[in-house]
Amino acid sequence: MLPPVEDAVLANNPEFASLYAKLTTSALNADGSSKDDPAAKERGAVTEELNRYRLKAAKQSLLLDAIANANPQSLQAKPAPAPTLTKRPRAPQQPTSTIAELPAPLLDLLLLLPPLLTASSELSPESTALLLSNPPLSDFPDHLPSSPPLSDRKADLTRARLAAAASLSSLLASQTAVLAQLLRALEAKHGAVARSLELRAAEAALAAQRQQAEAEAALWLARRDAYPPAAQRALANYARHLCDAKARLNEAIHALRAELEAYGVDSVAAAAATAGEGGRRGEAGGAGKEKVMREMARVYRDMSRQLEEVRSDLERLGRA
Repeated sequence: MLPPVEDAVLANNPEFASLYAKLTTSALNADGSSKDDPAAKERGAVTEELNRYRLKAAKQSLLLDAIANANPQSLQAKPAPAPTLTKRPRAPQQPTSTIAELPAPLLDLLLLLPPLLTASSELSPESTALLLSNPPLSDFPDHLPSSPPLSDRKADLTRARLAAAASLSSLLASQTAVLAQLLRALEAKHGAVARSLELRAAEAALAAQRQQAEAEAALWLARRDAYPPAAQRALANYARHLCDAKARLNEAIHALRAELEAYGVDSVAAAAATAGEGGRRGEAGGAGKEKVMREMARVYRDMSRQLEEVRSDLERLGRA
């Protein structure tokens, strides 16, 4: 494997960076070997062939291990043994102790399967069907380890679940009984105090309700004492009198406004509502009339004051 080079070194040495790039991309592989090696193809072919042989050997080893671990008891249920080929030469790779322990049908399978797996040419479909339909290949499933049916497993699982549910229900019942006993013990120990506190709280609530009712009654009594029937009637009459006075005042205001409009005091607002030159002229005329009325009112007040002064002088002279 090529040693890594820091980026700072490559940045500081551009020529070395270009050389390193050529080496890593064009000349050398990732493991440091040359890409132009003429023996690389031969080594690749040898490696592939070696891998194929390794795969074939692994298959044979797995098959032999599966057959060796098969259940020999399944062969005892057969009424008559099938014809075997035990007189054929044994494979030299198998140990003698293992061969002696296996039954005859398994030995036949051990003898037949390796040549079939290592055959250079494939068998025809007719030959394959003939081999699979006759012993010992037809008896191969019988030599596999037996397992209980799926229905039996489901039944066992269901029974286990029911047992677990029953155990859980009994545990919950036990916990409920324990909690009930604990509650009884707590009630026996603190029940009197709790009932006393509850009664005191109820008594306090009743006292609060009674005090609220008494306060409302006292309020009504105070209102009755402060406002007797005569005072209530007087207040009602006074309220009606105020309403009448307000109505009379409004009528007087309307009457005075009508009189002022008759004198032209409020004609300015009416003149402002109209547009044009005529409106402006009417506004000027209304303003002049209002000015005259204000001057007349001032003169009237002055004359009234002078008359009062003359009357007071005459009265003073008459007394003198």
